Amino acid sequence: MLPPPIALASSYEVARRLDVDRRQAQRIEEAGLLGPLYRSEGSYLVQVADLAALERRPFVEGPHPAALVCRVAPARLDDEDTEREYLGWHASLSQEQRWDGVRGWWAVRNPDDVRLLVVVLCTFVVEVLRVTGYETGLGERRRFDVVAAAGKGRPFAGRRLRTPPGGSTYLLKAQP
Repeated sequence: MLPPPIALASSYEVARRLDVDRRQAQRIEEAGLLGPLYRSEGSYLVQVADLAALERRPFVEGPHPAALVCRVAPARLDDEDTEREYLGWHASLSQEQRWDGVRGWWAVRNPDDVRLLVVVLCTFVVEVLRVTGYETGLGERRRFDVVAAAGKGRPFAGRRLRTPPGGSTYLLKAQP
């Protein structure tokens, strides 16, 4: 007996259902947020079940702590930083590789005020990390020392976050 067929969706369908543009849909696919990719005539397809699960993620609403929000791209090998293997985020990386890929180097004026790092890939929160310290590099860019955020990160975990246009970071004010 054959297994049931797998329903697949194109990048256009991903973009439509997640209310993002096609380039963002491709980034979401490339970062592994939609599970395995299937290739068909030069484009990617994803399982509809995985798309439906991501589509159900609610946006951050209600009370939440202040955080530094960092926008990232799908992970790629980092040839410029000898202390990390990847720059960016991918679902299949180990926890250490994911955290190293997103914890720096960010342009932050007041790093002592940063207690929580919320990492976003095309509106989807992919990591919520508690900041325990930082180091300063060239141009006052910061690489944060991080651990799992646990309770403080709960309002962000498994959600989406609307972000203002422009820049790779911004400070999200606390919402009581």
